[in-house]
Amino acid sequence: MSQSGEDAVDSKMPGGIEAHAGVWEGTFTHRDADTGEVRDRHRSWVEVGVRGDKYAQRNRYEWDDGRKETLVFYGAVRNGRVEIAGSGVRGYAVCLDEGAVVFYGQKEAQALSFVDVITKTGEDARARTWQVFDGKRVCTIVHVVERRVCTRDVYDEIAQ
Repeated sequence: MSQSGEDAVDSKMPGGIEAHAGVWEGTFTHRDADTGEVRDRHRSWVEVGVRGDKYAQRNRYEWDDGRKETLVFYGAVRNGRVEIAGSGVRGYAVCLDEGAVVFYGQKEAQALSFVDVITKTGEDARARTWQVFDGKRVCTIVHVVERRVCTRDVYDEIAQ
């Protein structure tokens, strides 16, 4: 897939994906799957843009110790799902309904895969739960609570 997600596509963006467009601010809390111990916590800004059958997402993370990270993903609709790639991650999203999305992904440089369940809990609120797998073993659970701080479609800002 090209960086801008402009490869061959075959259908319209599912409405459940469009419902998540905008900028989401929140906190990621990573816990050990066996002990529940907090391994990591950081602030996040997740920007989601949709342009027809194309998708773009930029995640910005900040830690209390000053570290920062930015990840960018592009996608396109194929066979009723949104195939997404970028920043060493490849996967696809499917809509369960207008407010719930499941993303299945794999980190290309590691033997890690994950399932991210994203549920809108209000017009401008959502919760996410990731199960991170090392092979067939769940190693990390990530809980994310977000609020939408901007409803403007940011596709052009991400895809430039």
